[in-house]
Amino acid sequence: PLCAGGPGRAERTLTCQFDPSYPFATLFVPPGRDYAAIEPMTAEIDALGRGTAPLVRPPSRFQAAFNIAITTA
Repeated sequence: PLCAGGPGRAERTLTCQFDPSYPFATLFVPPGRDYAAIEPMTAEIDALGRGTAPLVRPPSRFQAAFNIAITTA
């Protein structure tokens, strides 16, 4: 969980749950901003360039899920 708060703000907790199909994630928090971007990923960064990206061939299917919850204290 990631906790955030500040003067005049309630503390918030961000909880992310990724199923095993998403073994990686990228978290981007711009400096000086009060938001973040979360990107669930099926492979590490540059997996296509390295040739390590998982592939799904027709007629197979890929399914993955994730949950994001924000709670306040």
